[in-house]
Amino acid sequence: SGFLSSMPYLFMFIISILGGMLADWVIAHSLLSRTMVRKSFMVTALMVPACCLVLCGYASSWTSAIFFMTCALGFSGLSNAGYSANYLEISAGLSGILISIGNTMATVPGMVSPVLTGVIMDAHGCSMEHVSSCQQAYQTVFWIAFMVYSFGAVFFATFATSERVLKF
Repeated sequence: SGFLSSMPYLFMFIISILGGMLADWVIAHSLLSRTMVRKSFMVTALMVPACCLVLCGYASSWTSAIFFMTCALGFSGLSNAGYSANYLEISAGLSGILISIGNTMATVPGMVSPVLTGVIMDAHGCSMEHVSSCQQAYQTVFWIAFMVYSFGAVFFATFATSERVLKF
C-alpha cells in the first residue's frame, strides 16, 4: 500500500528530471525555440494527465486505475520544463513575486475541487452500497478536470512566451 501510494510521486520525480534534461538538450541544439519548448512541455504536462484522468474514470480494475492515476501525476512533472522555468525567463528580477502570484492562483482549484467533488458524489448518490453510481460520479469529476486542464493547455499555448517581458 505504501509503495503503491508513492508510485505517482516517484514517476513524477523521474519524469521531471528527464523532462528538464530533454528540454535543455532541445534548446541547446536549437531544435525548437525556447518558447516552443516551454509550450510543448506544458501542453504535454496538461493533456496527458487530462486524458489519463478520464481513462481512470472508466477503469475496470484497481490495477488500471492506479496505472492511469500514476501516469496522470507522473506526466504532470513535465510542467517543470514548461511553466516553472518560464518564470525566470520572462522576468528574472521579479520571478519570486510571479511564482507567488501563480501559486496563489493555482491554489484556488485545490480549494474548490474537494467541495465540487463532494457535491457531485452526493448528487450521484455515491456510497459504498452503490459503487456504480460512484464510478459515474468520478467520471463526471474527471471530465470536469479534463476541461480545466484543456483550458490551461490552450491558454498557455496561446499566450506564453519565453521573451523577457518585465525588465528589472
